[in-house]
Amino acid sequence: MALVQAHLAAGRLDEALAAADEALRSLGQGGEDDGRRLRVLRAGTLLELGRVLEARAAAEAAVEAAPESADAHAILGDTWLADDPARAEARYRKSLALEPGQPRVLNDLGVALIRQRRRAEAAQAFRAALRLDPALVMARRNVFGASHPIRLAPWHGILAAVLWLAGTALLVAGGVLDGAGGARAGRMGLVFLALSVAAAAWTWRVGRRRLAAEDPSLLALQFETLVEMKAGRLRAPPRVLRMGGGALVVFGLATAAGCFVLGVVELREYLALPAAPVRRTAETARPGEWVTLEDTVLDCATQVELRGRVYALGKSKAGRPVVVGGLEVGACQPSPAGLVGVLTDLHPNLARTLAGRGFEVPDGPAASLCTSCGPGATLALAGVIFLGVLIGGWLAVYGRALWRSSRPLG
Repeated sequence: MALVQAHLAAGRLDEALAAADEALRSLGQGGEDDGRRLRVLRAGTLLELGRVLEARAAAEAAVEAAPESADAHAILGDTWLADDPARAEARYRKSLALEPGQPRVLNDLGVALIRQRRRAEAAQAFRAALRLDPALVMARRNVFGASHPIRLAPWHGILAAVLWLAGTALLVAGGVLDGAGGARAGRMGLVFLALSVAAAAWTWRVGRRRLAAEDPSLLALQFETLVEMKAGRLRAPPRVLRMGGGALVVFGLATAAGCFVLGVVELREYLALPAAPVRRTAETARPGEWVTLEDTVLDCATQVELRGRVYALGKSKAGRPVVVGGLEVGACQPSPAGLVGVLTDLHPNLARTLAGRGFEVPDGPAASLCTSCGPGATLALAGVIFLGVLIGGWLAVYGRALWRSSRPLG
């Protein structure tokens, strides 16, 4: 018995198994206490070696030889935990009925319950294990996972992830596509990323509210565990660190790449704009130029308010229609002296929206003057996008640090 335990303590599993077999042969088929313990040790050693079926057969033999052995039922539950959590639960409960107050078995019971999606019962089992042994690291980590806000608000978390993926895809599309379509996709990507951050915060808030309503003591315990993790006194399981770190690296790199490409596009647009308004008429101005229109007359009777801004139809002296957008409410004047903006082609979606509000959209091709656009707005947008590069890079670096720290606790 002592030799088997010494081999196990030193991590020599094959030697421990051989020593257990030899000791059992020397004991014969008797039901002595040493024989019972040796059968349990042998089953546990086989399980650690990854020989699950042999371990299960050995554990069943141990239970048959000593039906009143709590350890034998517990190790048999361990052999079923991955394949059949319900059977594992039954064995753990039998072990606890024979010998109450086993913190490790209570923790394993919680794992079996969580794999059956019985989160609340699992959290109670983990907390019971911690009451018996506050230093049981795996139970503290498990209770933190079982009471995590994402588990209590899973659909909110899925929504945040989908929004983040959609935002990243749109950012990449914004960098690949040319012209207004690419810029529009990039701006939508930024909006989706902002919404994903809001959805993540919403997930956390909803989950904590539900946990507080379910069991305030679990909320306090989860907070204590989070503090210990941040202080470095407790780490998440290596598998969780690897999965979380890998996901952060992928998300961070994709976000940084998409933002970088889109930021370069916006920066190139800024550099292509003149440093000061070019005094050009509506007849000679081309889409994409920053201009001051001096020959355009606005028909304020056509003005329509849309999203807090006023759109009005103007015409040059030669009759070229121009849809002037982004005016302040009440700022429409027939002679817009000094009206500055970026001239673009009237987008079909904007035309349809304006037409739906009763706006007299001109027939055929028309220009649109964006008075809220210009070098300042373009440069500000490029700055925000490059901030996304920094955030994505930070996520990737933090995820890499998590990945590298995924080593087992001692």
